Amino acid sequence: MPYFSEADYRRDPALFTLETSRPAIGPYSVMASLNGIGLIGYQILVAHALEMADYLKKRLAELEYCMLLNPHSLGPHVVWWVLPKGRNAREIYNRLVRGELDEKSCARYFEEIRRLFLKRRNIASDNRRDASLSFTTSTGYEPNGIPLPAWKAVFFNPKTDKQVIDDLIASLEEI
Repeated sequence: MPYFSEADYRRDPALFTLETSRPAIGPYSVMASLNGIGLIGYQILVAHALEMADYLKKRLAELEYCMLLNPHSLGPHVVWWVLPKGRNAREIYNRLVRGELDEKSCARYFEEIRRLFLKRRNIASDNRRDASLSFTTSTGYEPNGIPLPAWKAVFFNPKTDKQVIDDLIASLEEI
């Protein structure tokens, strides 16, 4: 049975598996969870994730040294830059999009973004309450062929609340 419809067994037999040979743990887990918390429970979880992402976006927009990279996305994820205080992240971003920054300047800013991410990760105090963030070297958007790095938060934990996000913003103020 071809795993992918365009697969050709003569070229790559690893793309094929026997029909019904895949475990059903994933679908059964979803079904059990849906039966447990119900459709309304799932709607509440999704709504909460979207609300927390929106709240973080609003808080980041208040900070001059941060640049929100996905302000209009409709999902539980937020990607942004953090630059050293005193830098206008929006201005730097706009200059990059217009093609006004040379490669050396871009590399310097991108290194600052990564350095601050690593610094915050190293000083994060309480793993039970602290927001777990990730870093990506490419958000998928490449103005002028330049892949943009970013900090990233994805809200799937139902225990995330506004206090967690406020603490995240406070940690940005500290670094």
